[in-house]
Amino acid sequence: MKMIKKLTILCILLSFSMFTFNVHAETDISVIPYGTYTVGFDGDLVRTANAYEGTFVLNEGFLNPEDIFIEGDEVYVADKGRSRIFIYNIETRGMMEITHPNLKEPTGVFVTKDKHIYVADGNRNVILVFDETHQLISEFGKPTEPLFGTESVFEPRKVIVDPRGNIYVVGETGINGIIQLDSEGHFINFFGVNKVNITLELLFKRALMSKEQKEMFASLTPKSTTNLTIDEKGLVYTVIKNEYNTPLKKLNIEGNNILTGNTIIDPAYVDITTDSFGNIYTVSQDINTRGVVGVHDSFGNLLFKFGRQELNSLRVGEFAGATGIAVDKYGDIWVLDGVGNNIQVFSKTEFANSVLTGIELYRIGEYDESAVYFQEIIRQNSLFALAHSRLGKYYERNEDFESALQSYRIANNKEGYSTAYWEVRDTWINQNIMWIFITFSLLFIANKVFKKTPYYASYQDFKKETFEKIGENETVKEVKLMLNIIKHPIDTIYFIKFKQKIRIRTAFVMYILFILMNILSNYYIKGYLFRSDVNDMVFFFEILKWSVPLLLFGLGNYLMSTLQNGEAFYRDIFIGVMVVFIPMFLFKIPLDILSNFLTYNEAFLYDFGYLLMVGWSVLLLLIMIMELNNFKIRELVVNLLLTFFIMIIMIVLYLIVSILSQQLFDFIIGLIKELIML
Repeated sequence: MKMIKKLTILCILLSFSMFTFNVHAETDISVIPYGTYTVGFDGDLVRTANAYEGTFVLNEGFLNPEDIFIEGDEVYVADKGRSRIFIYNIETRGMMEITHPNLKEPTGVFVTKDKHIYVADGNRNVILVFDETHQLISEFGKPTEPLFGTESVFEPRKVIVDPRGNIYVVGETGINGIIQLDSEGHFINFFGVNKVNITLELLFKRALMSKEQKEMFASLTPKSTTNLTIDEKGLVYTVIKNEYNTPLKKLNIEGNNILTGNTIIDPAYVDITTDSFGNIYTVSQDINTRGVVGVHDSFGNLLFKFGRQELNSLRVGEFAGATGIAVDKYGDIWVLDGVGNNIQVFSKTEFANSVLTGIELYRIGEYDESAVYFQEIIRQNSLFALAHSRLGKYYERNEDFESALQSYRIANNKEGYSTAYWEVRDTWINQNIMWIFITFSLLFIANKVFKKTPYYASYQDFKKETFEKIGENETVKEVKLMLNIIKHPIDTIYFIKFKQKIRIRTAFVMYILFILMNILSNYYIKGYLFRSDVNDMVFFFEILKWSVPLLLFGLGNYLMSTLQNGEAFYRDIFIGVMVVFIPMFLFKIPLDILSNFLTYNEAFLYDFGYLLMVGWSVLLLLIMIMELNNFKIRELVVNLLLTFFIMIIMIVLYLIVSILSQQLFDFIIGLIKELIML
């Protein structure tokens, strides 16, 4: 009997734990079944202190609930499987429901300030409107206006209403955008049309992808909006599932995205909402997503991601498949688990409260007060990049530009760094301009005095003798000939073709140096504002990126030149390609060193220098191909087009062989495993 009694008590406690959770902020992070993440210095997710803790789970017989909305003290749930709108009062914990013969499969719900309830019915493809007494007062079907189009489908799944009474509807296949209706259900326009930027890269990807991959990663058809919400100012926010460019949008009245923050791309968004401060909350549905619930500031900067998708889990923070999200007036997050048929509620920890308070003070312009919170946030988590960035803005406003520069650098905020560096540089120049002038004047005078001394003649003799000895070296002679292409390109190419004055060994060394120069300069020599992030560098890939195009171009050009009866050998083309890059050898590193002293305001000078350098090399390349093969202009154009075509063919052939080889390898491995099992 005692054993039965103990088992009974244990079962009761376990059952109770499924519905009520009291997780404290000081609980060790390993105890909570989910991690909390924020954006680190390199733009990736990093672990941070727990931001939200589960408080309770609401399970009232839901069956495939699709949407959740909070207005005032009441929570509204579109319970699709039960053909009802479930209503829960946060204060009284009272419950009620709306049912109607016309309400079949509610998939979206929205409630106005005057308690009018708009419901999207996914079964009947209509919008139903209930008044504050829960009586059906309107029903909108497919718009009949010619502008909507007779062939356009009306399959409403989500719905919102702006302060003017206009209705925004997300359809099942709404590739034309969000359907905008007036308060009477008449069609106004398509709003916030999602666009596809067709580029050469996109077309190239499509040529190598399967049909399923094209639809997922390289579709030419705009993706339909998945869900939407509206804030107190009437601005519409949308999320797009399976979108890898801009899955999260904040739309102005023209339907253009105005989010500027550092948003971690999550292609699994299924719902979005905002709070009274303009902060954005998202929820995702993907087992591979790190963090199901996302909290963003009003600019779109990601503050937190937490929770995870886990089938058949009974623990708070783990969702079988979240379908909706809402935030109440206390800042608690209500997550609708449409697959698990429950609602999980999360409250802010002290850490999250500090972050959100600091963010709000910053948003309303109280920078001094917000700095206190950001300093505390950094004390608790030094990897919180946004806190460093906001603190940098505080230092900048207080004209402490050195501290601002440091904070912006830590946060990897290059825009802010550029602004602060401008001020630091300007201050340094003003403080040292006189010393700079004096130093150059003294050097000029010293040079003049030195030229009048007897030592100057000895120095000149020594320099002449040294250069003559160095100039006798065969490699030095070849380098001098390469440099001659700057002034006399045709003469230099003549010596390459007919005199063979440059050895292929020297050209190969130049080839290696060219690759190393570009890698080291791009990641280490360039100024912070212009360089690539060394943390993203894969050295082997960088070598391939610079070496393969040169090899492919040389080989492709030789093959096409041979077909056109060109006179160049592969040896001549390979050496010629290295020689025409002399402008890059001469000017790239000086330009990259100069970039250390520039801000984004002078970026055009840096870009213009690069344009001249690369343009010069391209011009020399064209001259080289013409002279080596004795081509005319028309033959040159045909040769270049054929060269690029054969380069593409070689890449495609490589990919095909690579894929087939991998499949053959997998087949052999599978065959061996089967033989072993026999």
